[in-house]
Amino acid sequence: MNPLPPKILEHRPPEHLQNKPAYPAKIDVWALGLCFYALFTERPFPWHQKKEEKQIKIITSLKADWARKELEPYHLPPIAADIINLMLHPDPYKRIFAAHALARLREDSQYQQPVAL
Repeated sequence: MNPLPPKILEHRPPEHLQNKPAYPAKIDVWALGLCFYALFTERPFPWHQKKEEKQIKIITSLKADWARKELEPYHLPPIAADIINLMLHPDPYKRIFAAHALARLREDSQYQQPVAL
Protein backbone atom coordinates (compact mmCIF):
# COMPACT_ATOMS: atom_id res chain seq x y z
CA MET A 1 0.00 0.00 0.00
CA ASN A 2 0.91 3.63 -0.35
CA PRO A 3 2.88 5.02 2.62
CA LEU A 4 1.53 8.58 2.21
CA PRO A 5 -0.64 10.09 4.96
CA PRO A 6 -4.39 10.24 4.11
CA LYS A 7 -4.37 14.03 3.65
CA ILE A 8 -1.63 13.77 1.03
CA LEU A 9 -3.21 10.76 -0.62
CA GLU A 10 -6.56 12.49 -1.18
CA HIS A 11 -4.87 15.21 -3.26
CA ARG A 12 -3.19 12.84 -5.70
CA PRO A 13 -4.63 12.55 -9.22
CA PRO A 14 -6.14 9.26 -10.41
CA GLU A 15 -3.22 8.51 -12.73
CA HIS A 16 -0.82 8.53 -9.77
CA LEU A 17 -2.98 6.16 -7.79
CA GLN A 18 -3.22 3.80 -10.76
CA ASN A 19 0.53 3.95 -11.45
CA LYS A 20 -0.08 5.29 -14.95
CA PRO A 21 2.18 7.75 -16.79
CA ALA A 22 1.82 11.22 -15.34
CA TYR A 23 2.39 14.61 -16.95
CA PRO A 24 3.42 17.39 -14.56
CA ALA A 25 1.24 20.05 -16.23
CA LYS A 26 -1.86 17.86 -15.96
CA ILE A 27 -1.06 17.02 -12.32
CA ASP A 28 -0.82 20.75 -11.56
CA VAL A 29 -4.18 21.35 -13.24
CA TRP A 30 -5.72 18.59 -11.09
CA ALA A 31 -4.28 20.25 -7.97
CA LEU A 32 -5.61 23.66 -9.00
CA GLY A 33 -9.02 22.14 -9.74
CA LEU A 34 -9.07 20.65 -6.24
CA CYS A 35 -8.24 24.08 -4.81
CA PHE A 36 -11.12 25.69 -6.72
CA TYR A 37 -13.45 22.86 -5.70
CA ALA A 38 -12.57 23.33 -2.02
CA LEU A 39 -12.80 27.12 -2.30
CA PHE A 40 -16.32 27.09 -3.74
CA THR A 41 -17.78 24.21 -1.74
CA GLU A 42 -16.00 24.73 1.61
CA ARG A 43 -16.27 21.01 2.27
CA PRO A 44 -14.10 17.90 1.98
CA PHE A 45 -13.66 16.08 -1.30
CA PRO A 46 -16.15 13.27 -1.93
CA TRP A 47 -13.42 10.71 -1.27
CA HIS A 48 -12.44 12.10 2.13
CA GLN A 49 -12.20 8.81 4.02
CA LYS A 50 -10.04 7.51 6.81
CA LYS A 51 -9.06 4.29 5.04
CA GLU A 52 -6.55 4.52 2.22
CA GLU A 53 -8.09 1.68 0.20
CA LYS A 54 -11.47 3.42 0.10
CA GLN A 55 -9.90 6.72 -1.04
CA ILE A 56 -8.05 4.98 -3.85
CA LYS A 57 -11.19 3.12 -4.93
CA ILE A 58 -13.29 6.30 -5.08
CA ILE A 59 -10.67 8.48 -6.80
CA THR A 60 -9.81 5.88 -9.42
CA SER A 61 -13.47 5.22 -10.27
CA LEU A 62 -14.52 8.85 -10.84
CA LYS A 63 -16.75 9.55 -13.84
CA ALA A 64 -15.96 12.35 -16.31
CA ASP A 65 -18.62 14.75 -15.00
CA TRP A 66 -18.37 14.04 -11.27
CA ALA A 67 -17.27 17.58 -10.36
CA ARG A 68 -20.10 19.26 -12.29
CA LYS A 69 -22.64 17.18 -10.36
CA GLU A 70 -20.97 17.96 -7.04
CA LEU A 71 -20.91 21.70 -7.82
CA GLU A 72 -24.58 22.02 -8.89
CA PRO A 73 -25.92 23.04 -5.44
CA TYR A 74 -23.46 25.96 -5.31
CA HIS A 75 -24.92 27.81 -8.33
CA LEU A 76 -21.56 28.73 -9.83
CA PRO A 77 -21.48 30.57 -13.14
CA PRO A 78 -21.65 27.88 -15.84
CA ILE A 79 -18.18 28.73 -17.19
CA ALA A 80 -16.64 28.29 -13.72
CA ALA A 81 -18.33 24.92 -13.16
CA ASP A 82 -17.28 23.78 -16.65
CA ILE A 83 -13.64 24.74 -16.13
CA ILE A 84 -13.45 23.10 -12.69
CA ASN A 85 -15.07 19.99 -14.14
CA LEU A 86 -12.50 19.89 -16.95
CA MET A 87 -9.65 20.47 -14.48
CA LEU A 88 -10.84 17.50 -12.43
CA HIS A 89 -11.37 15.11 -15.31
CA PRO A 90 -10.09 11.72 -14.14
CA ASP A 91 -8.44 11.02 -17.50
CA PRO A 92 -5.30 13.18 -17.82
CA TYR A 93 -5.55 13.03 -21.63
CA LYS A 94 -8.96 14.71 -21.43
CA ARG A 95 -8.07 17.10 -18.59
CA ILE A 96 -7.87 20.70 -19.72
CA PHE A 97 -4.53 22.52 -19.95
CA ALA A 98 -4.13 25.62 -17.77
CA ALA A 99 -3.69 27.85 -20.83
CA HIS A 100 -6.93 26.52 -22.34
CA ALA A 101 -8.79 27.15 -19.08
CA LEU A 102 -7.58 30.76 -19.04
CA ALA A 103 -8.52 31.20 -22.70
CA ARG A 104 -12.05 29.95 -22.00
CA LEU A 105 -12.38 32.46 -19.17
CA ARG A 106 -11.19 35.25 -21.43
CA GLU A 107 -13.69 34.25 -24.11
CA ASP A 108 -16.59 34.41 -21.66
CA SER A 109 -17.94 37.99 -21.76
CA GLN A 110 -18.72 37.97 -18.04
CA TYR A 111 -14.99 37.83 -17.28
CA GLN A 112 -13.77 40.45 -19.73
CA GLN A 113 -14.28 43.38 -17.38
CA PRO A 114 -11.86 43.94 -14.48
CA VAL A 115 -13.26 43.16 -11.08
CA ALA A 116 -13.41 46.08 -8.65
CA LEU A 117 -11.99 45.18 -5.26
